[in-house]
Amino acid sequence: MRVKCIADKLSAEQLRELGPGLLSQEFHLRIGREYLVYGLQFRFGGPGGIGVWIEYETELGYLGFAPMALFDVVNPNVSRLWQFSFASEGTALLEPSSFRQEFYFDDLSSGVESVLKDFEAVRRTLSSE
Repeated sequence: MRVKCIADKLSAEQLRELGPGLLSQEFHLRIGREYLVYGLQFRFGGPGGIGVWIEYETELGYLGFAPMALFDVVNPNVSRLWQFSFASEGTALLEPSSFRQEFYFDDLSSGVESVLKDFEAVRRTLSSE
């Protein structure tokens, strides 16, 4: 799945719909750039907002999360790597099963070698689908 960024911040109306707690959140996106989607999150409320969010690789090289409202879908095909699960706070997830490993995102941004290797393998597979 690939998306194209159409906005790098939420409009006032989108903030009302998705949650005012997102007002100061930065997504590190570039308008017009296409992003490979690593996973989807279906958020049902709470401080993280509501709605469909994508998991994408930021300019800084780590996984970021942004509302689908900031993108147009370029390629709607979902990955064969994605598995459905629930996060502890109730968010529904479609993402590679390795992402559910405890501290995966922290370990990725910290440069843990085994996680970096897994992430590179995931990136190669998603890019080729």
